[in-house]
Amino acid sequence: MKTHYELLGVRPDTPPDEIKKAFRHEIARYHPDKVQHLGREFQEMAAQRAAELTEAYRVLMDEVARAAYDEQLATGTLPRAQEPAARAEEAGRAKPVHHPPQPGPPPAEPEGDRRVFQQERQSGEDFVRREALRRMRHAIAEAISSIEALGLDGFELSYACRTRRSLFKKNAPDLYVLVHYVPKVDAQVIAEVWPIVAQFAVRPEATVCVFLLGPSVSPRADLASAISAQRKQRKARGPVVFVPLDVHDWDAQMPANAPPAVKAVIQRLRQAS
Repeated sequence: MKTHYELLGVRPDTPPDEIKKAFRHEIARYHPDKVQHLGREFQEMAAQRAAELTEAYRVLMDEVARAAYDEQLATGTLPRAQEPAARAEEAGRAKPVHHPPQPGPPPAEPEGDRRVFQQERQSGEDFVRREALRRMRHAIAEAISSIEALGLDGFELSYACRTRRSLFKKNAPDLYVLVHYVPKVDAQVIAEVWPIVAQFAVRPEATVCVFLLGPSVSPRADLASAISAQRKQRKARGPVVFVPLDVHDWDAQMPANAPPAVKAVIQRLRQAS
């Protein structure tokens, strides 16, 4: 668990004025306006982090509470983190010395407005990307029993999903799962990744599934047309399945020929929503 200083990104000897600036900068990244368009899970994570930042600010801006906290850090006697309800009850009994400002974007100097806005937007986009890939990684691990990480260039996640060989039963073909996150899933992304996929899909008995994740996804008809055009230009020896995914609600454009394992991954994602 991070310390209050680590949460705010400050040193233990940082003065109160700098702590206030650090708090306003950090809390702005998790402001409700920044995550209202995301899924419920992302909103809950942002609210939890905002609560942790607020608690860190409350303690470090109170001279007495900060001294007690520093002593606990030095002696390694920090208490276990309280549940939100217990923390709220305790806060109600104690009169706070400082009230943290309401979460909101930090005031920017006039000449730095655009730069600050770009930094905040990039921070929010990075947060969504990290959480989407984390969730995707867990869903694949839970839905598919035997996977091997490949580290394929051009994709954030890539796995070989092996099947058991049997002398008496017909074996399902091996499955390769590739995951790529982009700001928008559109025809241009299809054209960019297809050459890599076509070179990778060299085994007729193995299916390559490409999950394209993003906060914005083009209409199904547009993507289907782009995929069809790429198939004609660059033929792959093995079957290739594209699954565009909107990370807001994990709505998937599932093709009819998607393998059962791919459908199981989507089901895991939706169950976690």
